[in-house]
Amino acid sequence: MTAIRQAIMKLFTEHGLPLSAMEAMLKLKQKGIKVNKTTIYRQLKSLEKSGVLDYVQIELGIEKYDLAKQEHHHHMVCRDCKQVLEVSTTAAEDALTRLEQTLAETTKFGKIEHSLEFFGICQSCSN
Repeated sequence: MTAIRQAIMKLFTEHGLPLSAMEAMLKLKQKGIKVNKTTIYRQLKSLEKSGVLDYVQIELGIEKYDLAKQEHHHHMVCRDCKQVLEVSTTAAEDALTRLEQTLAETTKFGKIEHSLEFFGICQSCSN
């Protein structure tokens, strides 16, 4: 594992929430680690392919990566400041799993998965 890849992994582990490629690059630069845009994108894609990171589209045009976790989870996103929180949706997850199974049977698609994000205004932006 290269030093850049280790630094990226440490960054996602410490941060705990999704980051865009640019956010990751800026945070690495703040830590004194120089990395160019091409390298960061290549490393993020590679970590996604290996199952270490998940690709998350938080909102149209906002693409981020999240540390892959055992349990499927969703996000709450502030429409104003774009703060992202992980939320547990156990009850909804059961219904969505059944829906995926029904869609797989009726459409003949395989490996169906979903992404569900909730949007609102956080308490800080509400004040």
